[in-house]
Amino acid sequence: NGLFTQFCRIELGKQNYRRVSEFFSTALFHTLSIVALLVLGCYLLLPQLIGVLSDAEEVELFNLTHDYTRIMLLTFLIQVPNSTLRAFVCVDGRPRLVTISIVVSFVLNILLALLFVAVFQLGIEGAAWATLTSDTLGMLILLPYIFSRKCSFRIIPPTSIRTLGKSLGQGIPLQIPQTLNAAALLIINQLI
Repeated sequence: NGLFTQFCRIELGKQNYRRVSEFFSTALFHTLSIVALLVLGCYLLLPQLIGVLSDAEEVELFNLTHDYTRIMLLTFLIQVPNSTLRAFVCVDGRPRLVTISIVVSFVLNILLALLFVAVFQLGIEGAAWATLTSDTLGMLILLPYIFSRKCSFRIIPPTSIRTLGKSLGQGIPLQIPQTLNAAALLIINQLI
């Protein structure tokens, strides 16, 4: 998103709103596509992933990790695109709106975690549901601005599956180093 937002700053200075919309849409569709593929892959390999994250011999810990991860994977479908929205709303001159979104999400996460874990006794799943709910509500604060006339850019959907495929082809190689870093950290964590 950093490179896209830098290009957007330049294009906004030139008042080239169509180009900004293209940058924003490309970043958003890259983000959504890649995170959806990663989440799907993680769901398909969830038992193996949990085996790396926790000690399979400790059944209770394995089950807690499974319950938490299963819900947090859904949260990534909100968190990652939300970071793209925040970056572009900031570039568009609305950092206060982004701050409000972050603070509301943070405070709601604390309050909902207390409610779900302490009051409703949902345990670690309650903490994950609190994160998913608060992040979703934080993103909903940004969406009215994104779709308003005040926003300098618009979402331009991909014109075809081929365009989306080309977009993925450009975005996936950029994601590989981050994915490999995460995998290396998991392996090191397991060895320790």
